[in-house]
Amino acid sequence: MGLFSRKEKTKAKEPCIICGTETDTLKVLDGYLCKECLGKCRTELSSLGKDPKKISKDEIIKCMENSKDENGNFVESELVMLEYLGGHPVLNKEEFLFAVIKDNKILFKVAGKNSNEKMVDVFEILYSDMKTVSIEKEEEVIRRYTATRIALFGPFALAMKKKQVKTEEYLIIECKDFILSFKKNANACATIYEKLVEYRNNNKSEDTNKNIIEKNNPLEQIKTLKELLDMQAITEEEFNAKKKELLNL
Repeated sequence: MGLFSRKEKTKAKEPCIICGTETDTLKVLDGYLCKECLGKCRTELSSLGKDPKKISKDEIIKCMENSKDENGNFVESELVMLEYLGGHPVLNKEEFLFAVIKDNKILFKVAGKNSNEKMVDVFEILYSDMKTVSIEKEEEVIRRYTATRIALFGPFALAMKKKQVKTEEYLIIECKDFILSFKKNANACATIYEKLVEYRNNNKSEDTNKNIIEKNNPLEQIKTLKELLDMQAITEEEFNAKKKELLNL
């Protein structure tokens, strides 16, 4: 070792406050949280809206419990932000929502007025109640739904009086009793699509072999499938197979 060589300092590790594994992954109020434990409750921790250093062990334990399914197994989830445009009676239009995308449902939360406030659960949608997920232009939305349904969208209803239709795209989630509309979020659409397909396959639903994206004709369906392919929500093999099916090849 040279005269002026420096010995690298190694950060001391401490036991994870949940499982006891030595770690320095995340500093929290009562110590450290290891990578594995963090992965089990990352989404729930994010929804607390707190500096990690202020999150207590009790809060972490509660977040981990909320990250389990009805069988007590940890389930992966993803938190995305969506700009809501209308469709549900308990929400305000043009409100920013946080969607926790789980294996069997989407849980919608709203944040407080301040960025450090805890997110509050508003409502949830079970995949079993979900009919379609699609990305559509305003003109497609107006053409696809009846006047009664269009009234749910708020901003879309005004388009009927305009000569010029916007080309902006929207994320549309159609359920049994209502239709939700959001500004397009490619990541959210791809994740929801994948989770919905996985859920239907696992539960062997009657709708498993249905095309989740419903359009008025095969060309429109192929167009939407191409968008999902570009987002990597489906594979090229799945895209080609579905395209052949739609074109009766």
